[in-house]
This record gives sequence, C-alpha cells and structure tokens, in this order.
Amino acid sequence: MTHTLLHTDVLGMMKSFRYDAHPMGMLISTVAAYSTLKPEANPALAGEAIYKDLNVRNKQIYRMLGLIPTIAANSYRHRIGRDYNAPHENLSYVENFLFMLDNLNEKEFKPHPKLTRALEVLFILHAEHEMNCSTSFVRHISSSGVDVYTAIAMAAGALYGPKHGGANEAVIRMLESIGSKDNIPKFILEVKQRKKMLFGFGHRVYKNYDPRAKIVKKIAFEVFEICGKEPLIEIALELERIALSDEFL
Repeated sequence: MTHTLLHTDVLGMMKSFRYDAHPMGMLISTVAAYSTLKPEANPALAGEAIYKDLNVRNKQIYRMLGLIPTIAANSYRHRIGRDYNAPHENLSYVENFLFMLDNLNEKEFKPHPKLTRALEVLFILHAEHEMNCSTSFVRHISSSGVDVYTAIAMAAGALYGPKHGGANEAVIRMLESIGSKDNIPKFILEVKQRKKMLFGFGHRVYKNYDPRAKIVKKIAFEVFEICGKEPLIEIALELERIALSDEFL
C-alpha cells in the first residue's frame, strides 16, 4: 500500500516535466517538491525537535526508501515516452524497481533473477562508499535542521555532477566520442596533451584501483550473458587495458 500511495502522490508532479528533461533533474525536483506534501516532517513547520522521535525519523526513512525508486523509474519512463508502471506489492525492493522500469504491459512480467541480483550488489557497493561528496553534503545541509526530503534532494544534486555520480554518463559520452578501438591511441595522446578528459579513472578515495570495480566487472559479464554486449564495452575494455598500463595516467 505504501508504494502505491507514493506512486499516486508523485504522478501529478512528474506529468508537468518536458519529455527531454534529464531524469536526475526530474528526480531532484520531485523529491524536493514532495516535502510540501509532508509538512508534519518539516522541522521548520513542526518544530526542530521532531526528528528526535525515533518513530518520526524512521517513518521518513521508510517513505524515502519507497519514494526514490518510484520517482527514478517514473523519470526514466517519462524520458522515453512510456506510461508509468505502478509499484507491485508482491515483488522485492529491487525487483519492484526493475518492474517499474521495464514492464511493457506484460501480464506476467518479472525481472530476471540474475539482473535483480546484479542491481542488488550495485546498490550495496554504492551504499558502502564512505564519506563521498553527496553523503557529506547530506550531513552538512542537515546540520541546518532542514527537512529530510530537501536534504536528500540537495544530495542528489551533488551526485548529479560529472565529477561524482554524473561521471557514469560522462564515461558513456567519452566512449561514444572515441567511436572505435582504433581511435583510442589518438584519444590517449590528447588526454596527455590536456586536450581531452579521461573519465572513469582515478578516484579521490581510491587512489590506485577502485576495489568495487573488480566486483562490478564480474557482474557486468554475467549481465552480458543475458542481455548481450554493447559495442561500447569493447572500447571501454581496451581503454581500461591501455590506461592501467600507462604510467602517465
């Protein structure tokens, strides 16, 4: 029931977005706007001590856990011009997210178990990621006593940046611009000449090699067995091989 109510709450908000709006922009705006639907969870309106009550605090956490997958899935569906899928009460958390993303009106649609497990692992890896930019921003903005929805929306704004979560999208654009494995040496040279940016390598926390990458790479090949492999993957693998063996990079 909670998932369904959250879905109904956010539907009206999201219908007004342009179809070419970026999904992250839609998510940030909708989470921030959602705070207006819950004045009882806003310390500026209900008193700055409300989150000292563990029941009130946990209620907002549960709401947020249900809210984010619904908004994220709706943002994606909105961007590709598809109708939204209502959450399914009989699926697990990750299954439900994939259902909202991918269901095309099939009567018995259920996400592939290996794809579900892959996303579960990715969620865990991203949750266990120390004091990164968006996490530290939550602590910073929450110190002002702002409501939880505004705090999470602003943290998602930090995540949106190309030097944080947005680096994933920047990597895809970089690979598309390279075009083929034959163009990688020229691209590497331009990186060394400071003419191009090499995204996806180097990390402010993991200075040598991101330990998560080994796990993600293994999972990726399991996903390829089910979904096939995009041409950009071959460029990415060759770029990784060259970059990791180049002392300059």
